[in-house]
Amino acid sequence: GWRVPTRKEFEELLEYCYIYYMEYEGRIGMMFTSEINQQSIFLPCAGSMIGTEHHSPKMNGVYMTSTPYEDYLNKVWGWLFSSETDYMGNLSRSEGCSIRPVTD
Repeated sequence: GWRVPTRKEFEELLEYCYIYYMEYEGRIGMMFTSEINQQSIFLPCAGSMIGTEHHSPKMNGVYMTSTPYEDYLNKVWGWLFSSETDYMGNLSRSEGCSIRPVTD
């Protein structure tokens, strides 16, 4: 019953939550608190893996969605964030990025 969220689901999270870049239980990341039901979820900064190199751990969050990026079979939509920025963009499927599984 678990799956990777879609681009639309990530965009809804960004639109309907209060978002704070913060430290939580010793980890840096983004805390999302729903404007609707006040429930929260924390997404830690885990960076990404390219080959055997770990890029920007503890500084950047890089989360894949299940939504393909236009006509590129090797790319998906993803959400990237740090203390200075956050945006939706394309990620290579070959990069080691975080996922946040959900159930329906």
